[in-house]
Amino acid sequence: MSQSSGPQTPQGVPYATLPHLVNAHGQHLFRKDWEPTLQPGQSPRALVFLSHGFKQNCLQYDEFAKQMATCGLKVFSHDHVGHGQSQGYRADVTSFDVYVDDVIQHVCQVRRQHPGIPVFCVGHSMGALVTILVSLKRPDLLAGVVCTGASLRANGEPVGWQLLCLKVLAYFYPLRIIPGTTGRRNPATRNPEKMDSDVKDPLNRHEFGNRFRVTVEGCSAIERAVAGAASFTSPVLLLHGGDDPMVPPAASTHFYEIIGSEDKQIKMYPGLSHEIIHELPEDAAVVRKDIIDWIIDRLPSS
Repeated sequence: MSQSSGPQTPQGVPYATLPHLVNAHGQHLFRKDWEPTLQPGQSPRALVFLSHGFKQNCLQYDEFAKQMATCGLKVFSHDHVGHGQSQGYRADVTSFDVYVDDVIQHVCQVRRQHPGIPVFCVGHSMGALVTILVSLKRPDLLAGVVCTGASLRANGEPVGWQLLCLKVLAYFYPLRIIPGTTGRRNPATRNPEKMDSDVKDPLNRHEFGNRFRVTVEGCSAIERAVAGAASFTSPVLLLHGGDDPMVPPAASTHFYEIIGSEDKQIKMYPGLSHEIIHELPEDAAVVRKDIIDWIIDRLPSS
């Protein structure tokens, strides 16, 4: 069988030519690894899974992943279902449990290859929400969690009768775009170079508007995360831009106040937008250093 006749990415690239994993639903997911430079006999100081946000792809974090790798951290990631070079209907999912179970599968796979090495998750926005749900489902899995702009509440999030109507419409028209959500969004970063590269990135989903089903599933995932907050005991660092136009900073503050973690920290960055890792270079450098330092501070002393 030729490579071109096998499973392919949404862009038409055979998975036989790409690093990938196959999830429990038989979907092929593009994966990426960033290896640290190690001396013979050395092991990574930690394993770090990067969980990207909605309509993003994991390669957008290439620069930050490489920076972490220079600190002796092995970084790995995949494109969530329906994103980037992974299979699945674009920017849609039947349940957030698919995202969660895929991360658990991938983390367990890499952990088996590096026994005894602590695993951390760094998640952004929707990816942070997924990371929180992973920790709630498998509290033994992670040595720590870092969330940036966690989608624990969204500006304009439907509630009450609006959410009830959305659930009904999602049942009958899961893939239709919600009317009124197709307007241009506020910039997720003040960095014009980053905004330009995001717009030109063919792996991103540039279609404006959200589908009924994924919106309802997202609301359900937020409810589960908040309801389970008291049971969330992983070490956690919550980071949020003070001028985030997509997720109110108060959402991270509220979650910080109600979680059961004994080792928890929160930091707001005044003036920064939603994608704080991809902000203006001088601001992004501070955020990235905060994340790396927090992880390294929680590693066993050598």
